[in-house]
Amino acid sequence: MFLLALLLTVVPVVAQSDVGRELVVNGDFETDANRDGWPDGYSGDRRVVKWLAEEGNHFIRMGGPTAVNASVGQIPSIQPDWFQLRVSIKVRAAEVARGPESWHDARVAMAFFDAAKKQVGGWPSVMYWTGSTDGWQRFEKLFPIPPGATTLNITPALFNATGQVDYDDFSVVVTKLRPKLEDAVLPAGVVADWSLANAWRQETATRGKVCLNGLWKFLPLMQPSPTPARPADGQGWGYLKVPAVWPGRNVEAVKPIGPDIWEQNLDWAKVTEGWYERDVTVPAEWTGRRLFVSFDLPQTEATVYVGGQRLGAVRFPGGRLDLTDALRPGTTTRLAVHVTTDPLEKERMVAMREDLIERVKAEVRFRGLVGDVFLESEPTGPRLGAVQARPSVRQKALGLAVEAVDLAAGRRYHLEAVARRGGGEEWRARSQPFGPGDLRDGRAVVSLPWANPRLWDFGQPNLYDLEVTLLEDGGKPLDTAATRFGFRELWLDGRNLMLNGSPVHLRAVNFSGGTSSDSALSATALRTTFSRLRAMGFNFIILSNYGLDPGQTTSFSELLEVADQEGFALAFSLPHALRAVGGGSSTDELYDRVARYAVDAAGNHPAVLAYAANHNSLGYYGDQNPAKMDGIHQHNPAGSRGDGFRRNRETAARREAFVRSLDPTRELYHHQSGHMGSWHTVNIYLNWSPIQERSEWLSHWADKGVKPLFFVEWGPPHQASWGGHRQGPFIWRNLVNSEPLGIEYGALVTGDRAYAPNPVMERYVDQYEQVYARRQPFHIHNVLGTLWASSNEHNNIELKTVYTDVVWPRLRTYGITAILPWDYGDVAWRKGQAPAELPQATDWSKLQRPGRAPDFLRTGGDYWTSAWPDWELTSWGRSFLRWNMPEAAYLAGAPERFTERGHNVAAGERLTKQAILINDTRESLTRPFTWRLTLGRGPVQEGRGTLSAPPGGVARAPISFTIPPEATGELTLSLRVGSGDAQLDSMTLHVTPPARPTPGKLAVFDPVGLTTRELAAARVTAQAVTAEASLDGFDALVIGREAIRLDNRLPDLAPLLGRGGRVLVMEQREEVLTQRLGFRTNDPSLRNVVVRVPEHPVLTDLDAARLADWRGESTLLPAAMELPEAELSDPPK
Repeated sequence: MFLLALLLTVVPVVAQSDVGRELVVNGDFETDANRDGWPDGYSGDRRVVKWLAEEGNHFIRMGGPTAVNASVGQIPSIQPDWFQLRVSIKVRAAEVARGPESWHDARVAMAFFDAAKKQVGGWPSVMYWTGSTDGWQRFEKLFPIPPGATTLNITPALFNATGQVDYDDFSVVVTKLRPKLEDAVLPAGVVADWSLANAWRQETATRGKVCLNGLWKFLPLMQPSPTPARPADGQGWGYLKVPAVWPGRNVEAVKPIGPDIWEQNLDWAKVTEGWYERDVTVPAEWTGRRLFVSFDLPQTEATVYVGGQRLGAVRFPGGRLDLTDALRPGTTTRLAVHVTTDPLEKERMVAMREDLIERVKAEVRFRGLVGDVFLESEPTGPRLGAVQARPSVRQKALGLAVEAVDLAAGRRYHLEAVARRGGGEEWRARSQPFGPGDLRDGRAVVSLPWANPRLWDFGQPNLYDLEVTLLEDGGKPLDTAATRFGFRELWLDGRNLMLNGSPVHLRAVNFSGGTSSDSALSATALRTTFSRLRAMGFNFIILSNYGLDPGQTTSFSELLEVADQEGFALAFSLPHALRAVGGGSSTDELYDRVARYAVDAAGNHPAVLAYAANHNSLGYYGDQNPAKMDGIHQHNPAGSRGDGFRRNRETAARREAFVRSLDPTRELYHHQSGHMGSWHTVNIYLNWSPIQERSEWLSHWADKGVKPLFFVEWGPPHQASWGGHRQGPFIWRNLVNSEPLGIEYGALVTGDRAYAPNPVMERYVDQYEQVYARRQPFHIHNVLGTLWASSNEHNNIELKTVYTDVVWPRLRTYGITAILPWDYGDVAWRKGQAPAELPQATDWSKLQRPGRAPDFLRTGGDYWTSAWPDWELTSWGRSFLRWNMPEAAYLAGAPERFTERGHNVAAGERLTKQAILINDTRESLTRPFTWRLTLGRGPVQEGRGTLSAPPGGVARAPISFTIPPEATGELTLSLRVGSGDAQLDSMTLHVTPPARPTPGKLAVFDPVGLTTRELAAARVTAQAVTAEASLDGFDALVIGREAIRLDNRLPDLAPLLGRGGRVLVMEQREEVLTQRLGFRTNDPSLRNVVVRVPEHPVLTDLDAARLADWRGESTLLPAAMELPEAELSDPPK
């Protein structure tokens, strides 16, 4: 499409096949042989393209303050035996802003054409730029030449974008010729090291484990093998790291090493199978043991061959295969693995809400051997299986649940456990004897006393290496198994989540790495993620895989290891209880198999505090109702709807019981289920519900609640709230034609400033006007995408900040168990021109280690998962820096209602506010505080005190003061908590001026009577009038609250207004404002008033600040919605 805008010059190229040939004529823009003021070899519109020079160096410049289409280019010929080109160019960009389409930017546009002048090979993924560069920067990229191409249209350009871009040193060079079928040769310095000496090993006296990760031989296939057999050498074998995700879905983190023919013939998106191969050396000391190969999360099936013989397969989500008869200790054997990527089922379930569940086509995004591969050995005869540590802080004991296999009938056994840190032994204990008849579900369950272990906790990553030995009754060791664990205990105490004896509150983020990029789950990337999360006060993540489906995730092994080491907690996702996993006949059997994998993966990792289950499928209408979020209310709809609701919950409860039977050391919650099991969890998107109501949403739960509460998705408001769509199809998957109301909703909070023009708002308006002009259904992002940019504060981020600054600390003061803000990527915006990938060095001699060795880290994604180092926090990010830290203090309302924010006061009035300290650290805190009441520049009252809070607790201290009798205008109440790096907060108090006499004679039209009563209380004399009454003799009329109805008669105002009289209209009901008076309204009372005519006499001393957040209670609207006990729909709009 963009080629229509190009002005190109055809450059003939002599047909030849030489690597290194330059195809661009005059690429440095220096030659002007005909002296026409334009570089030879190029055409261009000189109105928008300039040929300039700086210090004798010529270059091309495009752009300006208005959007332009500008380009210069050439059309070099392409020879049949050329295969790859390198395009390079120097760029200097200044504030390039993208236009309406994705390709409206600065770029080197490219397209290949055949002899018939038809485009071939599609649109190449070209180099492009927005924003600014740091002076001149060189960029280059390799491009394959599609078969049949005879010419290349290539042009540096600026398409329908504002800003300025300069180009210089433009080059296109032939780098490769068309390849032949052959195997790859490893580049210099790259080694496929399969030696046992360099492999990671874990050994005990009776068993061993060798890591088989590394650089394997690899052959990808785009067609299923009719009779799978290892392809012969010379058929295009290359190399690929294990573990690694195959390319083709934009989630990989490695670059395969392949023969050139891969680039010509291979479409990674269509690769369905692959062969892996490497040599395996079995340690000689493993003689007499059983031998296995294990795969973590193969996507989706790995079939193992030794010596050309098929030995069996391991399917998603992983397991091990017995190779005892095929391998010989002390020898080296060639191991081949054939991986297929069938999705295992035709469809998968996507649940957004219990009534918005869809079936979508199943696909495998993460393909290949994406997890660790190990060679393992264990003894024959009586032996151990999995070892589960069950620490108990309360009982001062280490519980163990250990699988015991092939125990002899009538024999007695012991377990002996040894714990070490840093190689030194810290603890040893032996169990009482037991026999086969004492096992529980095949496990020996024992408790061993341990008085003073080092506890694992947030920020305290104490870990132990544990060896458990199975002993005969006489003391002979039979088997020793090794694991690593952290000593910590988690339990519920009413609505409190207790960790090691004190409450913890989880401040969570949805971690998208496991579903967006394999590089995000590398150890290097994860340490950056946890550092950023901790710096902003977060201590918990949930995983964005809302289930555990084939091909939808990559391996989590490094995530769990690094979280343990960082002292950072998480919830691990379980398979969805309401669907089959991986095909088959028995839904329960399939669920059990994948759930067992999840429990085994979580293993003894102390960072995993909970399992997350059944995302977005078990909720109900009313689960956000603050009066029903107490862990007591039971939703029980009648009829067929109730039958399905109860059936789903029974299934979920049965599977919860199964997982808890496997692992009693962790919590389990059902994501967005309302009251279910031990928790109440809810996606709580309250749109534009007022700040005050949001601040008090937990008042009932804090007073009556008996179970933990988790806002698993909390909208601050959520970005979809900027549109008008509220009911019907799921907004993110459908064209719902959501009306864009970004400026209107902004005005609710910021008033006139919402309408202030700026470039972002202008592009936003242009965007939705263009969409509406097409008269086609549209997605919400089509009309609000520009507004939502994370770098855009106006009418976007700033509104989330206003809400969060007030609501977040108050929810924490109520003691909410866990909360996760949605739109979590809006805490920061990416600075600079980030490349898509940051290369990572590989130590080829150390690949046989658990975990990934990425070739690059991705810079895309959100702040939490991106490898790009240069970010700037938004105002919302800075809000979390202030209010989300483990220790947070602020100035709160009166003791009887700490959420009140009253600020209009009377001279001489006695008031009480509070200093509040939230302590979510893991130790007791005592902090001094001082407060000061200031009028002008000088203090009029001040005081001091101390706040002390236990771990997980909240401390409160009253601040009482008297407004000086002579005070007028504004006073400032300020608070300082702590010393040194203290926390500061303040509020402005507005002194109400003394009442002034009412001028003239006042009439009041007030059928309801509320306004008349208030006027009398204020000692204002007013004469009641009817609609038929004459207003002669009156100077002003007050129309009382709710006096105007949809169809009632009002007094005739014309004579009064005609002689300069005045009319004051009090609050009216919304239907009157909209239907009779023609206003556009928003029914939630946001407690903000925009003063339209500030100079009007009636508004003297009543600016916007004084009219906001009044003291007392609203009486125009009910305190709560009147809703049925069993809600069957959302509340009225």
